[in-house]
Amino acid sequence: MKSIFISFVLWFCLIFSGSAQHLKQLYTESIEAYKNKEYKKFRSLNLQALKLHPSQPTFLYNLSAAYALNNQNDEAVHTLNLLLSWNVKLKYKEDNDFKNLLKKTNYKETLEQKKQEYEVTKKSSEMYLTLPDNHHIEDLIKMDHIIYMTDVHSGEVIAYDIQKKQHKILATFSASALAIEKGYKKTSIWVTTAMLPQFSDYNTSDHKNKTTIYEIDIKKGTILTKIELADNATVGSIVQGKNGYLYATNSTTPEFYIIDTKKKRIINTISLDEAFNIQGITIDHKNNLAYIADYIKGIVQVNLLNPSERKWFTSEKYLLKGIDGISFVNKHTLLAIQNNSSPKKVIKINHHMGVVDTIDLLDNNLDIAGEPTNGKFYPNFGFIYVSNSQWPFYDKENQAIKDQWKPQVMRVLRLK
Repeated sequence: MKSIFISFVLWFCLIFSGSAQHLKQLYTESIEAYKNKEYKKFRSLNLQALKLHPSQPTFLYNLSAAYALNNQNDEAVHTLNLLLSWNVKLKYKEDNDFKNLLKKTNYKETLEQKKQEYEVTKKSSEMYLTLPDNHHIEDLIKMDHIIYMTDVHSGEVIAYDIQKKQHKILATFSASALAIEKGYKKTSIWVTTAMLPQFSDYNTSDHKNKTTIYEIDIKKGTILTKIELADNATVGSIVQGKNGYLYATNSTTPEFYIIDTKKKRIINTISLDEAFNIQGITIDHKNNLAYIADYIKGIVQVNLLNPSERKWFTSEKYLLKGIDGISFVNKHTLLAIQNNSSPKKVIKINHHMGVVDTIDLLDNNLDIAGEPTNGKFYPNFGFIYVSNSQWPFYDKENQAIKDQWKPQVMRVLRLK
C-alpha cells in the first residue's frame, strides 16, 4: 500500500467529527493487522470502516489490497475499478500487494481498459462566452439574453449581454461573490458572499464582512435584501424552490437553509449530520426533492416535505466523489461537475430511486487550465457552466498568481 494509504491522517484531521474516533480506531487496527500479515482481519476492518463511510478512498484502496492478499482477485479488481472511475492516476502498479494479481493477464488488461475508459478525452460542449483573465468566475445564471456571474477574487457580480457580446459590473462586494440564483419575480438575483482567503482584500478581522445572502435589483444593481449568516458559514450553492423559497447549502457545516424570499429571512435550517462537505444543490420541483452533492461522500436525495427522509446514491461501478455543481434534468437524470477527480469532468448521472444505473462522460479530460465549478441547466437551451475557474492559480498564501490566469470560458452542452 503506497499512495492513498499514507494520506489518511491528514484526511482524518480535516474532515471528521462524530464517528471520527471509531473510524480512526478501525484504521489504526487495520494497519496493525496489515503489518502483522493478518490479512483476513485487515480485510474485515476495512469492510467495517466502509459501512460507516462507503466512498472513502483510503479504505477502498486498502480493501482492494486486502482482497488481493487474500487471493480474492475478482473483488480486488472490482474495487480498483471503482477507484479508477474517480482517479485514473492511481498507482496500484507500483504496489507489491498487487504483484501476483497483475501477473494474470486478464486482470491486468481489465484494469488498463478501465483506466483508458475514464481518461479518454471527450468534448460534448462548445464555447459560449469568454471574459478577460482578470476575473475568477465561480457561478452563473441565465436570464433571457443576460448571463450573470460571480467573481471570487474581486467580489463582483458581472452581467454579460449575449446579444451585444459585452459585459459590465452590476455590483461589487467587500468579500468573495459565490453562489447566484434568479429572484422569484425575475427582476432580481440572489448572490451569496463570504470572506474567502482568495479575496483580493482578505481580512479575517473585518467583522463587517459576514457571510451574507443579498438580493440585487438587476436593472439598478442596488441591494434589495440583506440576510446575514453565522461567521463560519460558507454558502456555496443556492437554488430557487416553490412559492418564493430559496435553498442554500453551507459547506462549512453540513446543513442547508430554507429562505422565504417574501419574508426576507431564513425560516429553517436543516442539518445533514451524516454529510461532510456539501456543495451543489438542485431541486425536482414536481416531486419536492432536493439533490445535494457532498464533496466527500457523494449525492443525497432529500424530501423537502420531510427532510429527515433522505437517501444517499449508491453505485457499484462509479465513485461519486468530488462533485461541486449539480443540476436537475428530469426525475432520472442529473448533471454534475466533478472537479475533485482525475481527470476533471462533467457527467450525466442516470439513476432510479437513488441507485445509479449508468454514468455518461460528457466533457472529460479537456485540455483546459483551471477547473470547472458550477452550471445551470435550461431545458430549451442546454447546460451552461464555468469551465476553467482560476482556483488552481493561487499560491500557498492564497495570493493570486495572475500570470497563470486564463480568460474565463463558459461552455454549453446541448443535451439530445
